[in-house]
Amino acid sequence: MIERIAVIGLGYVGLPVALAFAKMHLGTIGFDIKQQQVKELSYGIDRTGESSIKKLMASSITLTGGVLQPGAVVVYESTVYPGVTEQIYGPILAQMPGLRQGKDFKLGCSPSVSTLEIKNIHWRRL
Repeated sequence: MIERIAVIGLGYVGLPVALAFAKMHLGTIGFDIKQQQVKELSYGIDRTGESSIKKLMASSITLTGGVLQPGAVVVYESTVYPGVTEQIYGPILAQMPGLRQGKDFKLGCSPSVSTLEIKNIHWRRL
């Protein structure tokens, strides 16, 4: 099985995270529900100002949805109360055909951090 990294949400935090992973992990997937934003990113336009056109075009991020497959690990970057990831986000993902929470995909949560902190994280250690 081919393992992939997917970053859900390509805003001020998600886009730099996705780009950082894409440098080291070919096939990194960036997903956002804002179709206009996804279209703009595919053309190298970043309204958040977090990434240059050169970085966007050079990255290996696949800007598409509906790519979750059995064996996936989904990590949400968000400030939510304990249990939200498993009790709210998980069941939403499990509505996709052929996916059962805890069996076909696993969940994780990463607390929110600032964009500056993200830029200083040593992604190779992950």
